[in-house]
Amino acid sequence: MSRWSPSPGSAVRIAAATAVLLAAVLAGPARAAGTAPVSSTAPVISNAIAREKGLPFGPGESLKFSIEYGLIKAGTAWLEVEPMQVYKGRPCYHLVSRAESNDVMSKLYKVRDRIDSLVDAEGLYSWRYKKRMREGSFERDYDILYDPPSGKVTYADGRKFDAEPWSKDALAAFYYVRHMPLEVGKDIAITHHSDKRSNGIQVQVHKRETMKVPAGTFDCFVIEPIMSEGGLFKSSGRMQIWVTADERRIPVLMKSKIPVGSIDAVLTEYKTGGPASVAIARP
Repeated sequence: MSRWSPSPGSAVRIAAATAVLLAAVLAGPARAAGTAPVSSTAPVISNAIAREKGLPFGPGESLKFSIEYGLIKAGTAWLEVEPMQVYKGRPCYHLVSRAESNDVMSKLYKVRDRIDSLVDAEGLYSWRYKKRMREGSFERDYDILYDPPSGKVTYADGRKFDAEPWSKDALAAFYYVRHMPLEVGKDIAITHHSDKRSNGIQVQVHKRETMKVPAGTFDCFVIEPIMSEGGLFKSSGRMQIWVTADERRIPVLMKSKIPVGSIDAVLTEYKTGGPASVAIARP
């Protein structure tokens, strides 16, 4: 039996990866240069688009999570949908993921991570992906531009990659899963590129289960994202996510398994965004 046990610093770092959700877990450990979060100066459009597209999320949605390793509370994470933006003439959702270690853990290993994703409102594919990492003494930023029809991806340092057309960054991929009809035993396939990696993602729907968390008690689907190659799963175990089985598909619990237990992101508070009524168009 393994005697491995994470140090406080490594526990917080694993917690941060869990908190940033699929954007950290699916992308794996690779990192690249970039700049700051997505600009908020782009024209803002009405929340009516979210209400018209039949989506379970919309501007104004905010999900707050406690990051926990056993009895240790390491910090807080948020998943938020900010006011919509126009990017290259297209209406886009502005998705944000943030993770912060708490005051106690910050004395050992301070984490201040943020991810911004601009996602096409019609097709839920990526236009822009930004990642700001502040973990201990480590600082690194990403800035990724997508050309959805061609699949070409350009990084702030000038490097270019070929991906599948209509690819999604890791945060966009999770919100894409939220809009899909889930059924036990039926997988969801997603084209994905982020962090200099193009991978197919298979999201397995394992079972339904009632889950009680501080935010309430929910009937949930248990899903698990699997990378076709590479990614954090190859070296650091599995992640399972409990999402509500209603039309909102809210994540209420995320478990990132490690050799001696798991790092959990537990939903403590939530505020829903604009309702919707029409299915989105997919390329």
